[in-house]
Amino acid sequence: MSSQSIRIAAQRSLFNLVAACALASCGGGAEGTTTAPPTSAVPSPSPTPAPAPAPAPAPAPTPAPAPAPSPTPSPAPAPAPAPAPDFAVKWTDLHQTIDGFGASDAWHGPLTNAQADLYFSPTSGIGLSLLRMGISPEGGTFSNWNNAKLAIARGAKVWAAPWSPPASLKTTADLNSGSLRTDGYGTWATTLASFAASFDKNVGAPLYAISAQNEPDFDTKGGYDMCLYDFPQMASFVDQLGAAVAALKLPAPPKIIAPEAASWDKLWSYSAAIDADPVAHASVGIFASHQYGGVNSYKPLGVPLWETEQSSFEAFDPSLVHALKVGGWIHEAITSGNVTAWHYWWLNGLNDDNEGLTGRKGDFQLTKRLYALGNYARFVRPGWVRVGVDGSVAGALVTAFKNPASGDFAIVVVNAGSAGSRTFSIAGATGSSVSAYVTADTALGAIGTDGNLSPGSASQQVPASIAMAQGRFTAPLPHGIVTFVGTAH
Repeated sequence: MSSQSIRIAAQRSLFNLVAACALASCGGGAEGTTTAPPTSAVPSPSPTPAPAPAPAPAPAPTPAPAPAPSPTPSPAPAPAPAPAPDFAVKWTDLHQTIDGFGASDAWHGPLTNAQADLYFSPTSGIGLSLLRMGISPEGGTFSNWNNAKLAIARGAKVWAAPWSPPASLKTTADLNSGSLRTDGYGTWATTLASFAASFDKNVGAPLYAISAQNEPDFDTKGGYDMCLYDFPQMASFVDQLGAAVAALKLPAPPKIIAPEAASWDKLWSYSAAIDADPVAHASVGIFASHQYGGVNSYKPLGVPLWETEQSSFEAFDPSLVHALKVGGWIHEAITSGNVTAWHYWWLNGLNDDNEGLTGRKGDFQLTKRLYALGNYARFVRPGWVRVGVDGSVAGALVTAFKNPASGDFAIVVVNAGSAGSRTFSIAGATGSSVSAYVTADTALGAIGTDGNLSPGSASQQVPASIAMAQGRFTAPLPHGIVTFVGTAH
């Protein structure tokens, strides 16, 4: 073989080897097929397999959304405050201690038991706790001893007042005019003091008090018995009366009442003269005035102040109209005058006007004013204390009283205005109900019938018992007078 042929053969052999190597290492053709190398070729080392691709990491699980936090519960809304009451009783705002309510039997005949019950019983009547008797110029009485017994048997106290000394001791020698002569002071004082002993003998009980004089500032112009005293004269006479009472050495001597002026504005001048006299000052146990002409604002006197007479003289009126007037008088005397006792004039009227709680010309006819006084007298008993009241409603006059020993209370409302529902509060009260007693514009009838000091009133839609919770109650308030009675503590 020529050298050229050998060279060509060698080149072909080298070419085939390279081609085989290339096919072996690179592969080719369709996916999964290879060409085997010629048997005469030197096998190439097995190629290092390409690393299998790392499996894709499993996607991280999407975390479940965190539960929404539970909302913080909102605090329960505070209860709405109770609306302000119309009237708030101030339990610890203490005023005067009540001695009672009364009227006079001057120039009356004997009362029956039923009549005495109506006037004085605190359960079946209006519950008067004071009877005012009259002392005659001779030292006896123009009232009735048995009436005093009947009143005392029903829990009342009795006191008495003179209208005139004997004519022989007066400057005019006349019962219906003039003054007591100064030389008669001692004689008349002894006569008056002896009435206390006569009372004990005839009634079998002590006389509670004795007045120096009925209306020493009022000239009756010959109309009826009278005796005038100026301010210093009243103080001088009280000196003598105090000594005469003390001289009797009674186990329970009567208190001395002065001056019983007809008008309130004279009270202060009389009391100033008495207080300026040490003996008179020590002798007087009760200052007193009538209410004709109204009430002056209270001035401290050192002893209780009583209102001892009031009425009116227009044509006889048994209606609620006059009863509301009486309720207004009582309210004014108690709140503005700070009195501890209040009296109407007569128990039973002897004239054709409104001088009596009952009656015209002595007939004992019932009246609404009788029941109006009962709204106070039956429930506000001696020893009870007036307490303050806040609040105001047009036409309504409100007073409140409590029994310090028991916690019982009475709220008296004189409503000359429109009927309506009113709320009352008593701080700290624990009672569950109050009782209502009503005097209203209904048919006039026996005590306890509808609107005649009755327990509740069907016609006025006032329940006899009204629920009280947390010291509050809401009640219908008719045009008229209502007393709410309950226990606070």
